Amino acid sequence: MKRRVKKNRKLILILFSGFFFFYINYFSPTTFFSIFIFYVILFFYLLVLLSFFLDKNRNLRIIFSIIILLLLRQLKQLNLLNLLIILAINILLEGYFRKQRVN
Repeated sequence: MKRRVKKNRKLILILFSGFFFFYINYFSPTTFFSIFIFYVILFFYLLVLLSFFLDKNRNLRIIFSIIILLLLRQLKQLNLLNLLIILAINILLEGYFRKQRVN
């Protein structure tokens, strides 16, 4: 059963990566809707990709951090301070959830 689930996850990863790269190459980011769809597709692509390596909690934190950084970059508001704040939030959340698992 586990082998079948891994095979399905690999198939889903291949489908999402193909769809993600197709969207990047053939759709221009001219409207708000196309930018929103890009971030939704990126979210699901990273969710499937990182699920091979990380647990669900850490996976979602990393994905949201990447999307926030990309949004800040798109709005031209990304600077060292914002990057360090997002990194610090991730480190603090990692410590918090690790402490909860131990207790």
